[in-house]
Amino acid sequence: MFIGDNQDDVYDQEEYLGREVASLWYFSFDDLAEDAANIAKKYILHDYARELYDNAAIKWKEQIDTSNNAHAHYQLGYYYQHGYLTSGIDYQQALKHYEVAIDQNYAPAMYDICSLYGCRDKDNPSDYLELMKDTDLLQMKVKMYVKAAAVGQHRKAALQTFQRYKYMKKWRNYIDELDKEYKMMVKKNQQSNKKHLSSIYNQLGFLAVVKSQLENKVEELKSAYDYFHLAGKLGNASGYLNYGYYNYENHDNYNSERTKYYLKAAQMGHYLGWYMLMRYLIKSEALNPAELDRCLTYLKTASHYQTADFLSQLGVLRLESQLQATSNEIQAFQYFLQATLCNESMSVESVGRHEFFYVGFMYEHGIGIEKDVVKAAHFYASSIIYHGDSSLALCRLAKLIEKRKVLPADIHDAVKLHETAGTYNKSELKIYAHYRLARIFSHRDLMEIGLYSKDSSRRHLQGVALDILGKTSQQHPRSIEYYLTGKMNENGYFIEKDDRKALHYYQLAAMCYNEGDVYERYYSYKAMIKKAKLLAKNNSHYQQELQFLDQTIYTIQQNSPVDIYVQSYHIAWKYGTLGNVGHQLQQAAFQKYQQQVETLSNANAYYQLGYYYQHGIGTFRKDLHQALQYYQVAIRLNHPLARYDRCWLYGCEENGDDQSVCIRVYSTSKEYSDVMIEEFVQSAALDGDLRAVKTLRHYYNHYNDCRIATRELIDKLQKRMKNQQLNVDEKGKLYNQIGFLLWLTCTDLNHQQALTKKRIMLKVSDYLIRAIEYGCSSASLTRLLVKGMLEEQLEVFDQDYIDIIQHSILTGHIRARYQLALYLLSFQEDKSTIDKHVVDYLRSASLLGLEEAPLEMSIMYRDGNNVVRPNVVKAAEYYDQYLIESHLPIGDCYQESFDIGFMHEHYINQHHDYPIKAAFYYWLHIKNQLDSAYAQCYLAKLIEKNKILTTAPLQDAIQLYQTAAYLNCISIRGYAHYRLGKIYNNQFYHDIYDHTTASNHFQIAHSLYRRSLQQSSDKLPGDLYHLAILYQYGYGVTTNLNQAIEYYQAAASIDDDLLPLYDRYFREKAESKLTQIR
Repeated sequence: MFIGDNQDDVYDQEEYLGREVASLWYFSFDDLAEDAANIAKKYILHDYARELYDNAAIKWKEQIDTSNNAHAHYQLGYYYQHGYLTSGIDYQQALKHYEVAIDQNYAPAMYDICSLYGCRDKDNPSDYLELMKDTDLLQMKVKMYVKAAAVGQHRKAALQTFQRYKYMKKWRNYIDELDKEYKMMVKKNQQSNKKHLSSIYNQLGFLAVVKSQLENKVEELKSAYDYFHLAGKLGNASGYLNYGYYNYENHDNYNSERTKYYLKAAQMGHYLGWYMLMRYLIKSEALNPAELDRCLTYLKTASHYQTADFLSQLGVLRLESQLQATSNEIQAFQYFLQATLCNESMSVESVGRHEFFYVGFMYEHGIGIEKDVVKAAHFYASSIIYHGDSSLALCRLAKLIEKRKVLPADIHDAVKLHETAGTYNKSELKIYAHYRLARIFSHRDLMEIGLYSKDSSRRHLQGVALDILGKTSQQHPRSIEYYLTGKMNENGYFIEKDDRKALHYYQLAAMCYNEGDVYERYYSYKAMIKKAKLLAKNNSHYQQELQFLDQTIYTIQQNSPVDIYVQSYHIAWKYGTLGNVGHQLQQAAFQKYQQQVETLSNANAYYQLGYYYQHGIGTFRKDLHQALQYYQVAIRLNHPLARYDRCWLYGCEENGDDQSVCIRVYSTSKEYSDVMIEEFVQSAALDGDLRAVKTLRHYYNHYNDCRIATRELIDKLQKRMKNQQLNVDEKGKLYNQIGFLLWLTCTDLNHQQALTKKRIMLKVSDYLIRAIEYGCSSASLTRLLVKGMLEEQLEVFDQDYIDIIQHSILTGHIRARYQLALYLLSFQEDKSTIDKHVVDYLRSASLLGLEEAPLEMSIMYRDGNNVVRPNVVKAAEYYDQYLIESHLPIGDCYQESFDIGFMHEHYINQHHDYPIKAAFYYWLHIKNQLDSAYAQCYLAKLIEKNKILTTAPLQDAIQLYQTAAYLNCISIRGYAHYRLGKIYNNQFYHDIYDHTTASNHFQIAHSLYRRSLQQSSDKLPGDLYHLAILYQYGYGVTTNLNQAIEYYQAAASIDDDLLPLYDRYFREKAESKLTQIR
């Protein structure tokens, strides 16, 4: 009997779970965790694991042969010690490799070598290389743990040393003796080997930190810092690493001093220095492309030692990262898989072991690897048994068991795993675990085995509701929370049923599609399917359509709709990246820029080449000196973006910047701020670069040195104003910059400082008016900014916008003209009639690669208007320029990409590689738009027709069509069903030919197209054309040529200049069909 069935309400979730576990299993939470590990052991694939380790050992031996890599030695030693290889346990080999790694000061080997030895009076000889006297073993551990903690900040070594010094007298005595021994060595050997001496100083520093727990804390810590610093000065990289960590441990998470010493350690060759710098940068709130580049550079340098945490981080960056031009699931999977075969660095900055979950999840859903739920269960189980971060793995393994996707499939085991997950202190995990438990306990068919309890189901749902309410009120929920909230609203789980709210939450979950990792995206997919089915709730036609689709997927493909969604994403990635089109575009652009700088003074060519060399785009190597030269020329030629990007060639030691990633590194944050603030202000106030505005606001609001530098720059510029030799243009620019800086000082003032802000803003206005009087072309643009009209999206047309910016327009400021063009376009309902000035301004901005100017020009040439005629070639050229010059990762540029793919497939198809180009643009749209049904259908058609690959599996096309058929667009659902009907009706595909299934798809397509025409006042040529096809060939309806001609005529006669490209195409197709019939 469940504890809740006949007892008073228990409102505390943890208390209730404890009672439930006790009543069901007679367990405590500790017992439950142990049982969860035993359950997981059922799913370990021992032969498969040994095969993986054997293959990994070959690679470690290759690294040893080529570079004598310390981590490779350590990892092999670990394999031999624990019998991971087919050859079994070999303690002598383990000792040999550990000792080589220790000779290279590798901390993990120092810690693990101790576990080769046991205690003579307690331990079994067969479990160890050798048994030692208790005192000898203790001495060994003290020495090795202290060294491991001091040399490599080994987390376990440090923790055990701290705890045992505090609570175990024997350990305290030996640590005190070691401290005295090292101090005596230092006293006697001041002139001895510096390397040895620096190592002793470093360890003395750690010993002082340990002793500070019980003795005079202030004095011991001061001596620790002195020892660490002295070790660093003598050339010991770990000394600086420890100085940065321990001296600033109780400060903010990171500060400039800590970062400076991490940088010193890194520059002296310590791999953890690079890793910690990467961790510092990746936690920053305002990462720009230069900082993102530095993250990857530092991480790759640290990954000379291929520890699990380093490889796992590389996998995450490869899977979801802004750092890559395109994400790469296959490479990400390989990084994660390799990480599962390695030990972590054990540093204080190690972020836990997520790689087992990632590998399991990617196997479960076929992401970057062929789907294999048995291997998925193996990696989930490995996470639970062997490694700390098993929380998500618990739920995923439990779900596989619950759904009987793996054997053994004991529902009791699933319950225990979910209950174990419910004990973790992670809100999203607890929410999901309680939700699954509620679902299980609500099944009446489990009554016979004692798992049905309506009350317990209600209690778990209550916990879910309370957790979700708490999270939504405090922070941005993840897709899984939105999804579960939608389900609770849809089904009335503990709250009142409300389909409208359910749809809202499903939509929010779907909108998380690009905000998280593959796990987040999975619940966005689930939400989309739930949303479709909920929308069909009061529509019998739609319900039948989805039921037929579900049945087809479950019975014919033995799959689920959500898995179809997941796999469709990766099918799109596979074909979209096949021809490496992104790289080809980068290569072609680079060659074009080189030709332009050789033949004419093209500001944009110089700027773009500078950007290429700064970031090492594509296969081009970084060359910061080349980048600087190109930027300098671009600035002289008045390129409005070059000054801002040049700023990121410079760095600061206190920000963790190294000479390898910067052309010049300033010593202090103050020195750096003085230079950079002036550069950024010129970029923002004179060039009108909104990136500089955003950067300045962030720095001014977060860093005191930047606030000081801002005030000092105001004083400096005001003094410069007194120079009688200044010309009119120089005075105008100075007034503009001072006005901008004064506005910047207002951005962090609160409501209580309203009078101060008002007084400063009056000064700002005066300075900017004077700037305009002196002819500064950017001053009126700055006026727009300080009035809040430039950064915010205005919803109502405001003539003041045009009046204020007019001076900058008349004086030819390129950024101002671009901003005005965007402003006017945003309020232009009829895009077929556009002011010629707008087109001219956008064209001029495109010549300089300003943000979305090339994209706007592409749209104009795609649609045509009173100024430019439709031209698909020019539309495609401008779009490619946007892909390259927006400087977004190419995989993140998707606006209008479906139309560009459509152009390549149907209009710009003279070259043999047009299908590969079309697939690339379709993929861009699919990658970034969850409801990208048009792109999915047309990519599917290229696959179906063997246009991309002659050996392309037809199932890839089917899955893309099926995904599109779930989306809430009647026309494209009709097209998806029409194409599926064509496939199943084709006797050439004898393995899947099914006339009945084909007829059902055709009939659904016919019904959808008819409903689309009935529901819309605007008749779409695509709908009419496909209805005509169905009647002409008798697909799902009785053949009726007259009816077909009627629909063709209706499609061909639509005279609308604003038709989308897609519908213009089918209007032309209808005209062609009529010609053929006649």
